[in-house]
Amino acid sequence: MIIKAPRKEISFHEDVAVHNADISKLFRRLADLLEIEGANPFRIRAAQIIDDLPRSAAGMITAGEDLTALPGIGADLAGKIKEIAGTGRLKALEEVEARTPSTLAVLTSIPGLGPKRVHTLHEVLGVSTLEELARAAKDHKICGLPRFSAKLEAKIVEEIAKYTQAEHRFKIAAVEDFAGALCSFLKRAPGVRDVAV
Repeated sequence: MIIKAPRKEISFHEDVAVHNADISKLFRRLADLLEIEGANPFRIRAAQIIDDLPRSAAGMITAGEDLTALPGIGADLAGKIKEIAGTGRLKALEEVEARTPSTLAVLTSIPGLGPKRVHTLHEVLGVSTLEELARAAKDHKICGLPRFSAKLEAKIVEEIAKYTQAEHRFKIAAVEDFAGALCSFLKRAPGVRDVAV
């Protein structure tokens, strides 16, 4: 008879510290998606508040500090920060992402296109992807829209070409934070002898 011991589930999240940059990124994405939807985004200055913190928000929570004591952070925002620090996720963002085409957020990475312009492009021209955006710009459908010019239309074509050819890079300091945690996680996996970056 073979008796198998229950396998312990290991979670990558427990090894990865949530950085202030991660928290502010989620808040920025939520605000952008709400604006793309045409909703009145809670343009909370949360992302900027978190970016400006001299200490780790996750560290403050672990130390039992009251986030609402910080300027600009109320109970609701403190709860969302705790949710992100504890899970690495934000339920409110996931709800918005579920109802918003993910390709729309990519359009905001094109210089000159913020959430409001992306909303206009989507509502008026049905643009949802980079390919549709490029086609609309090349067909000169964009320059007739309010707050869009022929110059911006030409710039969009140019920027899409740069974006699709660009090699996306990351700073070593940012990568090292995540690489160390990933190595620690992988070393605990059954059968793994050594892990190196």
